[in-house]
Amino acid sequence: MFQILITMQNTASAKSWTAFLKRYFGNSHSSCQIIFFRSYEKCEQYIQKTNSSYDTAFIDFSDPAAGRRLAAMLMSEEKVDSWICCLGTERDCLESLYLRPSAYMGQELTYEAFFKVFHKLVQEQSNLKRYFSFKLAGEWIRIPQRRIEYFESNGKKVVLHIKGSERPYSFNARLDDLIPMLSQWFLRCHQSYLVNMNEIYLLDKVQHVFKLLSGRNIPVSRRFYVQAAKRHIAFQYGE
Repeated sequence: MFQILITMQNTASAKSWTAFLKRYFGNSHSSCQIIFFRSYEKCEQYIQKTNSSYDTAFIDFSDPAAGRRLAAMLMSEEKVDSWICCLGTERDCLESLYLRPSAYMGQELTYEAFFKVFHKLVQEQSNLKRYFSFKLAGEWIRIPQRRIEYFESNGKKVVLHIKGSERPYSFNARLDDLIPMLSQWFLRCHQSYLVNMNEIYLLDKVQHVFKLLSGRNIPVSRRFYVQAAKRHIAFQYGE
């Protein structure tokens, strides 16, 4: 499911964008979830509280300063993969380039023009496994895979550890079931561990552990040692 965040002050524009999105996903026989805000402030409050991330955001730039502030927050907190500058002037768009918008959409927008821009964005993102999704307390949580440090099996549950966070997530799953959902940089090095190879500092061949950039040690079992060591070396050298 494609997750979309919209902040739009103008009701008529919001209806047009929503209609375009529903038409696009209806024609492509896929689904989307749209979270809509009319207020920049309420959207910012939501971003600070939510654990979820979004595939793209449509941000109203009729108030350029508020639009840039919101875009900066979304990007700095890694809550969105891409964002689209909407309704601002050409100057507003140019002044937002340092925040890396994926596209600009003006006031006078046809569905054909919308389709051309949005379809390219969807295709680019669908080719990558950007997120890991799991259900926790009845809510679906999506975490950018680049933020995941490692997974740890604990009985019938899996514990997900995030870079720079002391708050792990625990949910019902088996490590074997997670592997097809993850990017190729995740490595099984133990019956109870899956580690993000981007976070490995070195392989300690004496203690048989991966030392992570965070200072944590991840055990490498005899069963997985040879394969894990080869994959780690290949990953280091981009093979």
